[in-house]
Amino acid sequence: MDGAQKRIGHLEEGASREMNYIIFDLEWNQSSRKEREEPHLPFEIVEIGAVKLNERREVVSTFERRVRPQVYLSMHRITGELIGLKMEELQKEALFPEVAKDFLGWCGKDVLFGSWGPHDLPELQRNMDYFGMEPIAKGPLAYLDVQKLYALLPAAVPSSVSRSPMPFWRCILIRSVPSTMRSPMPPIRRRFSA
Repeated sequence: MDGAQKRIGHLEEGASREMNYIIFDLEWNQSSRKEREEPHLPFEIVEIGAVKLNERREVVSTFERRVRPQVYLSMHRITGELIGLKMEELQKEALFPEVAKDFLGWCGKDVLFGSWGPHDLPELQRNMDYFGMEPIAKGPLAYLDVQKLYALLPAAVPSSVSRSPMPFWRCILIRSVPSTMRSPMPPIRRRFSA
């Protein structure tokens, strides 16, 4: 077991629990012309979608929840077009702390996160910090940049396998994850320091 697995999964020496991959995607809103930007929360999460893969890279579960906004109460025009959601659709949803708690409970302890690019995990942690939740980890948190893995597919996948329109998390199923692709992400600094 390497140091990253111990740190990510909080495993004790000699533990042999299976680690899961959590490949997730966030949708977020931001200030519109009508609203001022909250400097500690430039992007407010409005949806969390994820797939859980076991160590054999088999899909074992999915997660999809929308979030009722509390900071940006108007949908940014471009955001609304991109994600296809209207603010009225989100008003009946749970607040971020409840959805985030459910998401992290669904993830479990022994996980390695992955997302399309380097932005989703920091935004998840920034939203958690803003709403007074404990951080996912006390130190740097390794994660998979699935976009980088996807870029490697032409060399790793036979020409008979199409890259498109493959869901972005499927590249984990095809390509093993070398330790060089695990990027350490520093923790978001707490807004209020002692």
